[in-house]
Amino acid sequence: MTAALRELTAPIASSAGANSRFAAVPTASGRPLVIVAFDLGTSADYGIEKCVILIDLNENPQPQAEVLRQAFNLTKAEAKLAVRIASGQSLNDIAGAENVAVGTLRAQLKSILGKTHTHRQAELVALVMRLAIIP
Repeated sequence: MTAALRELTAPIASSAGANSRFAAVPTASGRPLVIVAFDLGTSADYGIEKCVILIDLNENPQPQAEVLRQAFNLTKAEAKLAVRIASGQSLNDIAGAENVAVGTLRAQLKSILGKTHTHRQAELVALVMRLAIIP
């Protein structure tokens, strides 16, 4: 992996003038480690000229319910439901685990969709997962 990092952090240039590139480094799990390098240029603050981001495709970061509450003015129950939906759980599974009616969850989901200005669960999941990077 060190060789891949060295290669990616070497001066980045292409005929198209792109300022980033990436590589996929094989791992024992079968899913690659994705490495993205950005050339920040010489005008970057503090003398930092490059940024390297490592993306482990085996990790599945989850959004924090509190972040969702603050970002979209969700209730605690709505935020918790949004996190569980984003993690791939069905309403039936959540209802069973939480001992609540599916109808109650559907009503909460409808409220969540309205507050987040989304129209489908898939759209909600995509939106919520963009916030998973916030610790």
